Amino acid sequence: MRKVLLLSFSLFISFILTGQEKNPNNVEYSQISYNIIVQKLGKGTVNIPNGNTITNTETKTITITPDKGYTLSSITINGAAVSLQHNGNSYTYNLSNVTEDIYVVVTYTPITYNITIVSGNNGTASVNGDNTITIEDNKILTITPDNGYTLNSLLINNTPVEAEKDGDNFIYNLSGISADITIGILFTTREYIVTVNAGNNGSASKAGNKTITIGDDLTITITPDKGYRISKAILNGTDIIEQVIYEDDVYKYTIRDISSDMTVDIEFEAIPYNIVVEFNEGGTVTPSGSTTATIEDEVLFTLKVNDGYKLASATLNSVNITDKLTKTDNLYTYTLNNIDKDYTIKVLFEKNQISDINRYSTKDITLWPNPASDFIQISSDNPDNNNIVKIINATGKTVYYSRYNNGTIDTSTLPNGVYIIQIINNNQTQISRFIKR
Repeated sequence: MRKVLLLSFSLFISFILTGQEKNPNNVEYSQISYNIIVQKLGKGTVNIPNGNTITNTETKTITITPDKGYTLSSITINGAAVSLQHNGNSYTYNLSNVTEDIYVVVTYTPITYNITIVSGNNGTASVNGDNTITIEDNKILTITPDNGYTLNSLLINNTPVEAEKDGDNFIYNLSGISADITIGILFTTREYIVTVNAGNNGSASKAGNKTITIGDDLTITITPDKGYRISKAILNGTDIIEQVIYEDDVYKYTIRDISSDMTVDIEFEAIPYNIVVEFNEGGTVTPSGSTTATIEDEVLFTLKVNDGYKLASATLNSVNITDKLTKTDNLYTYTLNNIDKDYTIKVLFEKNQISDINRYSTKDITLWPNPASDFIQISSDNPDNNNIVKIINATGKTVYYSRYNNGTIDTSTLPNGVYIIQIINNNQTQISRFIKR
């Protein structure tokens, strides 16, 4: 019995030291490997060297590292809380003497950071919710300048950033925050933009070239082209034409107490001017009476002379334009353009002298040949070389004027037509008519 006990104890010691039972059959034994199972809640890492298994004789150090913006909230091993060693941003725990599988549960939570807003005068700023934020949050910073002011600068922890314009406000998205933040905001006086749009046939301009801020006045000078006037004046959609004044030979409009951007739209139209036509008997003028026309128009006037009459004169605003008329047969035409004022056209017709031939006696004058070609010979009851001889054409123009000269007159240079011949002696006139062919 003593020998059996000694042998059993020897085998047990051998097993403890070598892991093998020394027995006559040489049976081999190995250590048990236990699994290390890790469950993570939140964002971070769990590092286990040389794989996720462990034996009873091993010691392994678990390293637990939260991601940026997170902290370790809790750790349990097989359901029990354990104490960790803190090393910088990481935590460690030593596993040893393990006799079963290990279940590690690690919980990470976002760190809550403070938001401090420092803003100057002339505006406000706030974030949605309270003034805290985590790395998982997305918060909107809303900046509201006072009336007449705008955002000058925005600093996040002394770093300049750009805010987005949103109506009268500015917004900035706060996200991915992993530290306490201080927001610095400065406001400045807002510069307003006044846009002036002028249509064709005129111009409009702003007085001066100064920066426009809240409360300023600004005068707009409007200058229509010659022959045009203002037809429309609109300020931010509102009709202001009744407020436009005429001063110092120009039109002006003053925007007062400016507190927003402004747009002024100006349009022009041609001015209609009155044209009055007057004429006497002996002909007609078309168009007649009173009419209107603008600088963009051309008006053609037609003057028709009746039989037995001739055109004596035509005036435009008292200026003689007779020599500017174009004649075709018994018609005259005149084109009026560049109309930039009212006009009065006066036309005077008068009877043609040829039509008055029957008022004179012709029995005292004898002339031949009639019709004539190169010359005519005249004789009178009272021939005198000092008498004056006049030949007048159908328009009333004197085409020949000379002394009697024995009564022979050269007609070779006269155009074909009907002529009046007069012999004037001591204020007495003898008259006759001949035809040149």
